[in-house]
Amino acid sequence: MNKFCPLPFTHLSLEPSGNVYSCCNTIDFSPLGSIQKLSFEEILESENNNNFIKKFSNSNELPDECYLCCKAEKLGQISTREASIRQFPEVSHKNEKKLTYLSLRFDNICNFSCRICNPFLSTSWYKDAKHLDNPLPEKKIRAFKDDKIFNSFLKNFPTSIKILYFAGGEPLLSKDFFNLICHLITNKMTNIHLIINTNFSTLYYKGHYIPDLLAKFDCVTFSLSIDAIGKLGEYIRNGMNWNNTVNNLNAIKNHLYNFDLKLFPTVSTLNIFSLDKLIKFFISNHLLNFNDIRINPLHEPEYLNISHLPQKIKKDLIKKIRLYAKQIIIQSTNKQDAAVLSTQLIGLTKMLELSDNQKFFKEFIKQTRQLDNIRNQSILDVVPELKSFFIDCED
Repeated sequence: MNKFCPLPFTHLSLEPSGNVYSCCNTIDFSPLGSIQKLSFEEILESENNNNFIKKFSNSNELPDECYLCCKAEKLGQISTREASIRQFPEVSHKNEKKLTYLSLRFDNICNFSCRICNPFLSTSWYKDAKHLDNPLPEKKIRAFKDDKIFNSFLKNFPTSIKILYFAGGEPLLSKDFFNLICHLITNKMTNIHLIINTNFSTLYYKGHYIPDLLAKFDCVTFSLSIDAIGKLGEYIRNGMNWNNTVNNLNAIKNHLYNFDLKLFPTVSTLNIFSLDKLIKFFISNHLLNFNDIRINPLHEPEYLNISHLPQKIKKDLIKKIRLYAKQIIIQSTNKQDAAVLSTQLIGLTKMLELSDNQKFFKEFIKQTRQLDNIRNQSILDVVPELKSFFIDCED
């Protein structure tokens, strides 16, 4: 049976550069087009997209562009492709292309400088990137280079859109995000499902309480980019204030009849030891159910990939995760939902069972030390499990 993904038929993903892809997992390859030259509809119907679609119908293997989904599926994780098949069961090879789903990363404006991120997706990274002599964009990045192009997008907004996914940067700080939301409300297009990937650091934009605006829409999902609780959460996502995050969660908790909350933790060497604490926090505080958690294993940069942890620590870590995966099912009243999360956790153990490359773990120690020195932080304060490895590798 041929491999299939519905996204090339229904979806486009805009990056802060202005380049447009079939989905965000394909950004290491050539874009389908640029929003500065073509409309979204033109890109969907373009020769580039048609050629990409042909790759699915001509082979039992997924195209090279889909390597991240291939990795996820081999490890038992829920890939973007598999999630999309469940989301769009009506779409097949026989369908005509119709743009119903847009992913929008309007700019790289962000108030966090997360350790798993870079300056091309966060303006707050600029200062540290200069210290590290890392590549920097020339200036703040905006997909729509000027207001004229953006206003044209608003004026010709595709009426076929049913789902809008926002990421960043931090979308709740984006002028273009705010203006699009206002445009949709003004034009009575509030039946669109909004999915907002956010660090949840603020609920205001220039004095406007964002939940009041979003409550006008039929369906809104906050997908939370939170990787750990407390001091570790603040360490990984530099700029976070955990108490402020908790206050925002409590504020929105009273509006959950309007909004859905999802947790989308990126799992890396930094938080693999404490992932259970993160899940327990959200479950015990009745913010989420088990089926609201989608684990996102980090593959790149390689030095943060959990598969490169030293073998002598992996064995106990695998046991710990497997035990927790079993406990989730035993303790849950909804076995089916718990099984979905348990399967994702078992997928992490499969990553840990992969052969490690100590070159990357040494790079992890080097990069962590450099950033710790710049930020006056210490990983040993928040990830004590790695203490012996840092001491052994002291200069």
